[in-house]
Amino acid sequence: MSTEVKVSVCIFTFNQEKYIRECLESIVEQKTNFNFEVIVHDDASTDKTAEIIREFQKTYPDLIFPIFQEKNLYSINMHKPFISGWKAAKGKYIAICEGDDYWIDEYKLQKQYDLINQSDHDFCFTNAYKESTSGKRKVYFKKRNQTNTYSLSEIIRIGGGGMATASILIKSDILKNLPEWFYQAPVGDYFIQILGSCKNGALYIDDITSVYRTGVEGSWSGVRKNMTESEIKNEAYAYLTVFNQLRDNTISHEDANFAIARELYIATQLCLKLKYTKLAKELIELSWSYYKFITFRHAVYNFTRFLW
Repeated sequence: MSTEVKVSVCIFTFNQEKYIRECLESIVEQKTNFNFEVIVHDDASTDKTAEIIREFQKTYPDLIFPIFQEKNLYSINMHKPFISGWKAAKGKYIAICEGDDYWIDEYKLQKQYDLINQSDHDFCFTNAYKESTSGKRKVYFKKRNQTNTYSLSEIIRIGGGGMATASILIKSDILKNLPEWFYQAPVGDYFIQILGSCKNGALYIDDITSVYRTGVEGSWSGVRKNMTESEIKNEAYAYLTVFNQLRDNTISHEDANFAIARELYIATQLCLKLKYTKLAKELIELSWSYYKFITFRHAVYNFTRFLW
């Protein structure tokens, strides 16, 4: 076996002592015929997360390579922890996993590496589970896909939540040379999916290889339940700004309009749940100026349902 690192597994964690052990165990158990490394980026955790990482580093000194931040990078810019970890990667490909997610297929990396390394694609993902705090699981892709590719347009229209980030394998050059606008992006995973699929689309393996935990403390899904009106508005308009920068140069005019409209519609739904009705009206009208997902009658029904 060559000593060259082919894949860098980048784990990102902050105060996840409840989950980081299961995450690390699932990754060190991977079976491959190539060398891989595990970069664990701890963003200045204040619990026992760093202690558990050091325990694994001691057990697997040639596999686990931690980065311990003294100051929390996320508080400066939400993308900085990830960029810090990606810059340290030695592999041709990077596999991503957040500290509260985990893998359940010991051949995950091997399957993805074999497929992508024999192709001209830059991006590969698999099926996965969503797992609630109660342990209940749902499959991301219930309709079993008979093909193994998705076009860039399909990736955009699936949306950022359409695949598990823990299932992603991507060429490292893409993550090491991100455009300047990435720092202003409201989320990272969706735009990584788009950038990785720009060349020839995305490869897909219809095996369930990973688990994405939902609703845990500090998770993206959990934080959204408590967003302020100004935070929702800023996020919505950030999507608009970034997709307008991507328009035509990277993605088609039609795909950009569709993506903007959908993100504005999603923000509208969140506004209604949190009773931000004035902003909901503003965002749904703006969404319709790009693409109409729902009829006026359906929109009125939603508004009255949440208002009364």
